[in-house]
Amino acid sequence: MDIKVNLGTQQQTSQSLLISHQAIQAVEILEYGQEELEAFLREQLDSNPLLRLSASVNEAPAPVELYPRNYASTGFRSIDDELPPWVESIRVETSLRNHLIQQVAVLRGSPDQQSLALYLIDSLEPDGYLRSPLEDLAELLNIPSNMLEEALHTVQTLEPVGVGARTLRECLWLQLRSQDRLCPTTEILLANLDLIEQGEINRLAKRCKVSVDKLGDLLESLRRLNPKPGYQFSVDFVQPALPDIIVSASVEGRIRVEANHALLPRLMVDREYFTELSTQMHKREDKDFLQTCLRQANTLVHHLDQRMQTTLKIATEIIKNQADFLYHGDSHLRPLLQKDIARVLGLHESTVSRTIANRYMLCPQGQVPFKHFFSDSLQAQDVAASAIRHRIKNLVASETHDSILSDEAIVDTLQEEGIQIARRTVAKYRNQLSIPSSAQRRRRMRLPWHISQTAKPSLADSVAAAPIN
Repeated sequence: MDIKVNLGTQQQTSQSLLISHQAIQAVEILEYGQEELEAFLREQLDSNPLLRLSASVNEAPAPVELYPRNYASTGFRSIDDELPPWVESIRVETSLRNHLIQQVAVLRGSPDQQSLALYLIDSLEPDGYLRSPLEDLAELLNIPSNMLEEALHTVQTLEPVGVGARTLRECLWLQLRSQDRLCPTTEILLANLDLIEQGEINRLAKRCKVSVDKLGDLLESLRRLNPKPGYQFSVDFVQPALPDIIVSASVEGRIRVEANHALLPRLMVDREYFTELSTQMHKREDKDFLQTCLRQANTLVHHLDQRMQTTLKIATEIIKNQADFLYHGDSHLRPLLQKDIARVLGLHESTVSRTIANRYMLCPQGQVPFKHFFSDSLQAQDVAASAIRHRIKNLVASETHDSILSDEAIVDTLQEEGIQIARRTVAKYRNQLSIPSSAQRRRRMRLPWHISQTAKPSLADSVAAAPIN
């Protein structure tokens, strides 16, 4: 038997997280608020010998000047170069993040999985839920979604139990699993949370194959779970926020959008020190370490530049759409969606979302968060839809057992307050707020385990306010 051996070269592709680490850093830097960014840069300065603080700030993006229209008759005031003595106070991340990070640090696992777990932790909402689709996050990092799925399983093993859940059902399921209380009956109960919202107790008991009394016991045990595990951590208040972008305008209609020089990072790569160390190092591992430091330093400076450029681009596009706000205030805000900005600038919508999350803009009207500009309004009225939704939410929150408001009743109340609105619009806003219909709310009020909204969020409230699938 002849055996042939072929020698040659063959190209193969393999997955690597090298680019992913850079992508993760770019996304995190983009999302950091100013205080978080400063803390991160201090860590980098301590760990990388080639990074230095410069006496001057990094080169800032050139200011952008806009001429949307002539405002000569408005009598508009422009802002001075100096920041006003007042600035808006903000809330920073809850201690939930630090609590989770400390747990990840002691977990066994690959550095790649730890990095992805930390990335997911930064994507959690204050209540502990992960509401960004894994597919979108994976696309942003340019990695397969199954890699993030594995990292999510890691996050879901952390305390408090239930963090990392994508739905209310998954949150409760994680808690029951940790208590070793999962069984066919509780699985059926979790699969039919919508019946709790609808008050269909008999149907629910039938599906669970238990008596109504037994179902009451199950519901009571379900109520003892925490539907919002992240909220058990307090929120800290810190020093007032400084604006990332400064917008000024003249009565002639000239608008200037520029980065706040006071907040630009003073970071540089010390290339002279790199050359000096290169001549002194002879071992291969030392040279490799130095090259890694240089690459990481260059990447960091590049990501900081990207952060500034992206922030300025998004701020400029916002002002192009909301120039009337600068002269007339909130009453002249136009409907604006994040996807509109993303489409014009050729960015991923999640990039826009992360950029505006912790950014502030100092305008002649005062200091406002970027998110303030993304709101819709009713046509032919100067009443913001967000304000109407807030009013509807308050009306429903004040309901009692004997005063459940129908959509028609809400319309009447709003019209008495001077807001002309159609019943179908009320229904649309109610659905956007995840508020059940008046019939469903009335049935829920009759449930023996109902807790009023003056108490802590109940399971019933969570079913009505969160996706359950």
